[in-house]
Amino acid sequence: MDVLSPQGSAEINVVKIGSLVDISSDTAKKWAEGKLDFREAFPANFIAKTRRALNPAKYENNLAEARLAQATSVCKAIDLYKHTMPSLSDRQCLLLACGYSLTPAEADNVMDILSDTASSVDCGTNPETLRDDFKDEFIRGSANAYEEDVRKLWVKLLSSELKQPGTFSKRTLGTLKEMSREDAEAFQAFCSCAVGFGDSRNPIPVLTGIDSGGWTYDHESFTVDQMSLISSLGLVDTSVWTTFTVGANSNLVVRSNSELFVLENNTDGEKKFDFGNARFTPIGRELSLVCEMGTSSELSVLIGEVAKRNDMSCRSESLNPQ
Repeated sequence: MDVLSPQGSAEINVVKIGSLVDISSDTAKKWAEGKLDFREAFPANFIAKTRRALNPAKYENNLAEARLAQATSVCKAIDLYKHTMPSLSDRQCLLLACGYSLTPAEADNVMDILSDTASSVDCGTNPETLRDDFKDEFIRGSANAYEEDVRKLWVKLLSSELKQPGTFSKRTLGTLKEMSREDAEAFQAFCSCAVGFGDSRNPIPVLTGIDSGGWTYDHESFTVDQMSLISSLGLVDTSVWTTFTVGANSNLVVRSNSELFVLENNTDGEKKFDFGNARFTPIGRELSLVCEMGTSSELSVLIGEVAKRNDMSCRSESLNPQ
């Protein structure tokens, strides 16, 4: 068992931590004794981390002992807080024992997000693979996620980070911390009009211009105000864009979530063109990984307009043939 769990330590050392610590929280006691399953234990495993940076060699040599000692310390702290500050919830006590002083609502936000993440990842996923500074920033940021749309982004972000540690920067977590439901909806609407080209980490927004009414983009896919929101958050830059070059009698292939689009240059000269005057910033590219990309029902029409504007033909192929 290679996760931050007192169970592995207790089993290896044939020690029952319950005989050492008298705690008042049933959940914390079960966690300390290793009686919770993976998904139940995940939030505590994520929060109660051992800092290997203090002495990495000794940490690795005495991993089981370190985990057991840590669980003992956390449970003692929880017991102390429950007796001295009985108004604190169990969730607050756990977080406070690990150094995070949060309100009841903030503690609920963090624990709900961690619980939802545990339900979305494979059993045995190891929180220890994540950097301590990432965990700190994640806990402090997700504490402010009061709205469901924003909480979902935090869950997806952590799930992705657990699969590939190092994916998300501290600046990206800081930006997500400041986002409201309206911000999340605006960014998702923008991402729905983006296509993939080669690397999925570099999506290309399709932006054919402001609609005739003057208030929306891309056939009313999102509003001018929403574009202003995500630009102010530093997710999108409308002063730069990506230019593509398609050689003579050649083509360019991009994809939505359900279709491949083949833009064909059937002339004897190369063509240079773009999909619109906008580009994801580095933070925007990272956050796009937790959004649904290329889902707009208008994408086929929009890409057709890009092709027509540049005297190219366009055909599509389903990514999910029946």
